[in-house]
Amino acid sequence: MGNKVNGISGPISEYKFGLVCRSFGLVDPELGQFVRSNGVYSSDLNRWKDQMKLALESETEMTANARRQHRQELDRLRKALNEANSIIEAQKKILNLLKSEGKSTPKKLETGSSKKSPKQKNLARGKVKSAKA
Repeated sequence: MGNKVNGISGPISEYKFGLVCRSFGLVDPELGQFVRSNGVYSSDLNRWKDQMKLALESETEMTANARRQHRQELDRLRKALNEANSIIEAQKKILNLLKSEGKSTPKKLETGSSKKSPKQKNLARGKVKSAKA
């Protein structure tokens, strides 16, 4: 039912979490009365506080690692995109040079691919009707 806290889940961890939250801000005389009235030891309460702090720190660290991995992946993808754009620009320049010199250009450069399916060829010629949405 509840979140898992150091191997314990369910109502027990929710109960502990509630006690820890309610104990914040209490000074010694009030804290002593609080632990006695709830049937726990102050050492237990301190241990639970430490466990919760540790859990929060590890979550923050995991989030930072995930962010770092996403940033690295994004950088890799940006680099690949820039390389692809550079290749496309070079191909355009080569095609324009060949056209300006009056040389015939290979069909592959003009159409993007020399191997097309019959359906793709018919689409290019306007012989296939598009599907209605």
